[in-house]
Amino acid sequence: MAQPRGFRPDHFYYGLLIAAVALVVVAGVVSSISTREARHAAELSQHSERVMTQSNRVLAVLGNTESFGLRWMLSLDRDYLADYHLHMDDLDAQIAELGLLVADDAEQLARVEQVAALAAERRVWNDETTRGTKALLEAGDLAGAAAHPRQRVAAGTGGRLSQQVRATLDAVIVAESEQRRERDAAMAARLAETNRTVVIANALALVAGLIGFLATWQSRKAWARERDLAIAKERAEAASQQKSLFLATMSHEIRTPMNAIFGFSQLLSRHLKDPKAVEYVRAIRASGQSLLALINDLLDLSKIEAGRMELHLVPTDLQDLVETTLTVFAEAAADKRLAMSADIDPLLPRALLLDPHRVRQVLVNLVSNAIKYTPSGEVGVVVRSQQVGPDRVALQLSVSDTGIGIEPEHQDRIFDPFHRTEKAEISRVEGTGLGLSIVRKLVELMEGRISVESAVGKGSRFVVAFAGVPVAKRVAESSLRPLHVDFSALRASRILIVDDIALNRDLMEAYLGDAGHTLAFAEDGEDALAAAASFQPDLVLMDIRMPKMDGRVAAMRLREQAKGKAPWIVAVTASSMTGEEASPRQIFDAYLRKPVAAQELFDALQGLLPRREAGEETPPAAPATTRGGARADVVSGVDADADAVASPSAIAALGEVLDVQWPRVRATMRASEVRILLDQLRVLLPQCGRADWTALLADAAAAMEAFRVDDVEASIDRLRESVMAATATTAAQDP
Repeated sequence: MAQPRGFRPDHFYYGLLIAAVALVVVAGVVSSISTREARHAAELSQHSERVMTQSNRVLAVLGNTESFGLRWMLSLDRDYLADYHLHMDDLDAQIAELGLLVADDAEQLARVEQVAALAAERRVWNDETTRGTKALLEAGDLAGAAAHPRQRVAAGTGGRLSQQVRATLDAVIVAESEQRRERDAAMAARLAETNRTVVIANALALVAGLIGFLATWQSRKAWARERDLAIAKERAEAASQQKSLFLATMSHEIRTPMNAIFGFSQLLSRHLKDPKAVEYVRAIRASGQSLLALINDLLDLSKIEAGRMELHLVPTDLQDLVETTLTVFAEAAADKRLAMSADIDPLLPRALLLDPHRVRQVLVNLVSNAIKYTPSGEVGVVVRSQQVGPDRVALQLSVSDTGIGIEPEHQDRIFDPFHRTEKAEISRVEGTGLGLSIVRKLVELMEGRISVESAVGKGSRFVVAFAGVPVAKRVAESSLRPLHVDFSALRASRILIVDDIALNRDLMEAYLGDAGHTLAFAEDGEDALAAAASFQPDLVLMDIRMPKMDGRVAAMRLREQAKGKAPWIVAVTASSMTGEEASPRQIFDAYLRKPVAAQELFDALQGLLPRREAGEETPPAAPATTRGGARADVVSGVDADADAVASPSAIAALGEVLDVQWPRVRATMRASEVRILLDQLRVLLPQCGRADWTALLADAAAAMEAFRVDDVEASIDRLRESVMAATATTAAQDP
């Protein structure tokens, strides 16, 4: 076919190229405009962020003014008054800065002006309170001066103004957030329109089309890879869930009979006089402990791999921990005629912030391995420390032996799960190959590192090193308390035992039956509710997994049924996965994991039941009852007239502190803020005339010193609930 005269193919190609370039230029111009608009929108969004940040800063300063104002009113300390004025000046400055930020927005400016007016009114109220208090002080009326601010606080005017300020600031934040959302949505729509324009322009260009084709091809490959990864991830997560479910079920099914094996073997050993029989019982417990150790290893490995293992740091006496751990292995070492030694740095601080359970677990595994693989010679533990800061030490813990050693080719693999060498000396030693794997993962979880030095036929040395361990002020009381079990030391109480396994009920009865307590039993949650209605227990030992109605539902129903006078409820369960424990700790007052030793049960009960008074005789063992059995008198540890001398104004002030300040402190649980709150409560509580409230505050203070954050929260939450209930009762009775 003849071509038109003057037509050349390269002209067409050049035209396509020019058209493509022109379209790319147009797309670039459109993109540039869109970019400028996006930049402007980003600036507006940043301005909104500054407004919201400044609003939150005003809220924070407001909280400081309230705190120091309240401290001045409660303590009449002029230092607190000075701090109040400083923070009040800062509050005015922060409000003014916020006004400058919203000056171009009439609605927001009106809200800020309202905040300023309310803050000024709050300041006038506080100044009036201060002048009245000072006047009483100058007149020599100390009692009136102490009562005046509390009466003002109880009236609620200051709290109302503060709440109005907060509500207005919240409105500022909400409005600004809504503006930012609307701007972002509009900009997103604009960008979407721009992108469509650019895509259309580039699609008309030959070069852009080629690039798009190549990009699409690469994108499809990436999408295919992402799809395959997503499928693999889903399969891995499903497998992990199945493994976790299997381990949880296996743990529960094994721990349930193990509870009876451990408990009854412990009780049986106390009544045996035949040395041979005692040896048989000891063998039963040893075999059970081996089985339980295997289960615990599997569960720990699963938790660590799933990222659910948590550390619980408390002040710990490391020297005591090492020495007591070695005592456990003294008999095993003596059986093999091995010498054991502990060389502990004399400069080692008395109290270090560690997880004693996990440190002991690491040490137990390393010492146990050393004894296993050492036919003769010695096993030694060395602890060294070095100061690396004002309150931190570098810590090195090593375990050495004179055993068979490890071949060089296996030293890099001994920390792998289930790895064991094929040497005859090792293959004859019982074990799963999990211990060292768990040790390494635990050490890494504690931000440490572990290494090994070994020579075949000469022995091995495992070294655990931590770069900076915090030094604590004192050792937690729990780590120094000697083991002691005496259930008769607790005041005679009514205890309901709920478990679908008869052996577990029998074990609890064997622990408690001779201590003067009145016992009743139930086989499931439904039976527990019926038994509680007639038996009126002081405390319930509740299994979790039961037929008909599980322990969680039964506990919640029991609290509803009790109408505010619920007994203490202790979870006793064979479940051991982290997810299984989270729920019980929110529902129950204490948590015990099967198999339950007598010491563990006693520790839980003595934290809930009152102790027998000095000189109080132990009553004879009460006959156990079943559902509907005869009731016995319940000895109460609460004085019915404890609040007879309570000060209504002090209770009102206490209620305001717990209702306003505690939720904010609880949200962050900063140590400094918690201690300030505890100081405020110490000032108010003596005037409330409530011994039970004072005891709760003491529990919270002790938990704070021991770094038990959960216990601090629980104690203050219970105190707040009790105060709110008392306040509500007083309000209902007030004509």
